[in-house]
Amino acid sequence: MDAAGLYMIQERAEGVFQVLLGYRKGRTAKAWGAPGGLIEKQDKNRKETALREFKEETGLSSRVLRKHQAEWIPLAHKKNFIFFTFKAYFAFLGKPLLIPIPGSLEIQKFRWFATSSLPSTLLPGTKEAIKLLNEFLESNKTSKVVSES
Repeated sequence: MDAAGLYMIQERAEGVFQVLLGYRKGRTAKAWGAPGGLIEKQDKNRKETALREFKEETGLSSRVLRKHQAEWIPLAHKKNFIFFTFKAYFAFLGKPLLIPIPGSLEIQKFRWFATSSLPSTLLPGTKEAIKLLNEFLESNKTSKVVSES
């Protein structure tokens, strides 16, 4: 079984990056993580799964990503779990998203966190994904250009 998720990133102030995380309200996963889930039959690939899950869990379509000039960050974070493999995708918003994001059946609430100040209760793999993201942002801080992947 495979799964995918989407980390949405925005810059709120010069060099201050935030990531959108949702608090899962399931019986076993009471922790913060990226919108994501298992690949379904209609999904052509993992990126499509990440976008579908993003829409299902946030209520926001991929048009929001286009409207806010989102660019895909060329990072691939893959985490193997006992029953599935999770692949994380990262989208950088060119313009901050200022609208509130409601919860869903699976997500109790969403919140923007500074990538340098994450909550203590994170879904497995989240800390590693954000660490990879921070390393990427640090190594590319002289350039605002983020290439498509």
